[in-house]
Amino acid sequence: DKSLKEVGRWPWPRSTHARLTDVLTEAGAKRIFFDLVFHGPTVPSDDQALAASIKRSGRVHLPVRHLSGIDEGVQLNTKSMPLFTEHAKLGSISVRYNYQNAVWRLPVAVKLGSTLTPSYAAQLADFSPLSDEFFIPDYSIDPASVPIYSASDLLAGRVPATALEGKDFVVAV
Repeated sequence: DKSLKEVGRWPWPRSTHARLTDVLTEAGAKRIFFDLVFHGPTVPSDDQALAASIKRSGRVHLPVRHLSGIDEGVQLNTKSMPLFTEHAKLGSISVRYNYQNAVWRLPVAVKLGSTLTPSYAAQLADFSPLSDEFFIPDYSIDPASVPIYSASDLLAGRVPATALEGKDFVVAV
C-alpha cells in the first residue's frame, strides 16, 4: 500500500522496474528475482529502459509459468518478451495446488522444449536440478523472518546499502 501511494498505481511503468533493478544492483544485491512476467510491449522508452537495466545488472531472473493448477494443471507457456529475457536467467514459478487452493507441489524444474529450467525455489537454494520432479514445500518457515522492503523505500534511498548487499531479492506485487 505504501509503494502504491508513493510510486503510483499499478501497473508501474517498466522504467520504474528498471530503476528498482538499478538500485538493487548498485547496492550489491546478489540476485534479483522478478515475480511478474513482462509480456507484451508497453511504452517503447520504458521497455528499453528495463531491457538496458537487466543487461547492466547481469543479476536478474525472470519467471516462466509452464503449468498451474490442480493435478496435471493448466499448461501455460508464459514468459517475458525476448527483449527482457535475452540478458536474464529464467526460472519457473509453476505450481500445483490442492482443492483448497493451497500450493501442494512445486517443480524442481520444468522442461521448456528440450531445456530444463530450474524453479525459483531451486535457484534460491543454489540447487542444480537434474529432473522435472516435484517437491512438497516446507511450510515451517516463519514468514516474519524474511526481511521485506517496500519499493518506495528502495527507490527513495531509505534502505541502507548494507541491508541489501549480498542478498537475494524477490520483487513481488
